[in-house]
Amino acid sequence: MVVGISVNRICAILLALIIWFIWFIWFIFKNKENETKGNLIKIAFLRFILYLYIGFIAGLTLLPIAIPPYEITETIYINLDIFQLFKYGFNKFSIINILGNLLLFTPLVILTSLNKSKIFNKLYKVILYGSLLSFFIEFVQYIEIYFGFANSTRTIDIIDIVLNILSALIGFIIIKIYYSVIDNKTKNIT
Repeated sequence: MVVGISVNRICAILLALIIWFIWFIWFIFKNKENETKGNLIKIAFLRFILYLYIGFIAGLTLLPIAIPPYEITETIYINLDIFQLFKYGFNKFSIINILGNLLLFTPLVILTSLNKSKIFNKLYKVILYGSLLSFFIEFVQYIEIYFGFANSTRTIDIIDIVLNILSALIGFIIIKIYYSVIDNKTKNIT
């Protein structure tokens, strides 16, 4: 009998909560004189949602893993054919996969922008960081499968990368529309 640990999605979310809690304590002590209580709570809540979502992304895309590794029994499937998307068909799995990847980074872009981060404030940054993050996820999935830490039902797929970049672009468009509406409202008030 092999004894090991399994790191699952709940672990990622709990880790995100622990990171947020440590940040929250530090943030409150650092800013208690500079900010109003309502503003501190708003900032902390937005940061909490961002960290929770990052934990969700990590849990969804990279977990579960097992330590020690599984015995590798199958070959790793890597899809580099972008036109494979049109061969998926319209079954439950393909629709969930397409919509899931098409929406995965949308909340991330929105939440980072609402948290006053400038990482996704320009179109080229959205494409660059969306691409890098998506490539990173696919690369780590490959490493996990190759060394047996994850089961081999995962695939490394260029379609996931393209859909994730489109997802980041959707988030960018939504946040630009949101800020333009806010700007128009403030102009109408004054």
